[in-house]
Amino acid sequence: ATNPRSEQERAEQRAVETHEATLAAADAHAATDRDHHVLLQPHVLYVSTKQRGNGVLKYIRNVPFSFTKMVPDYIMSTTACALFLSIKYHQLYPNYVHRRLGELWSDFKLRVLLVLVNRVDDNANALLHPNKLAVSHNFTLILAWTE
Repeated sequence: ATNPRSEQERAEQRAVETHEATLAAADAHAATDRDHHVLLQPHVLYVSTKQRGNGVLKYIRNVPFSFTKMVPDYIMSTTACALFLSIKYHQLYPNYVHRRLGELWSDFKLRVLLVLVNRVDDNANALLHPNKLAVSHNFTLILAWTE
């Protein structure tokens, strides 16, 4: 005859082990700032929480967008993303864009560097550095003179 108490203890132990295994598997598959873009909905523009307050957002229409914590500034699809750079900000912090470009690695097929050319006296010289960075890091460069 089997001891009912030991059967119950074994069943409880199996339940605890199963729960722990489920939690471990969930942690292993948890989305990070880097790789969660493959889990996003295709009809939504995802905007980094770092872009809150960016004046460009008020001009996005007919496309739902959602703020989320992520590496790029914008995710347009599972294979396309964008970084936003203001030339005025770039002149104050020239290493910022280097760091941001490096953070993306090669996670996306289409990578866009969206540059707002704002209040700059010498556009040609101001755009030389972002242009070189876009070419060397395999980014598509899009320039805008207004939001």
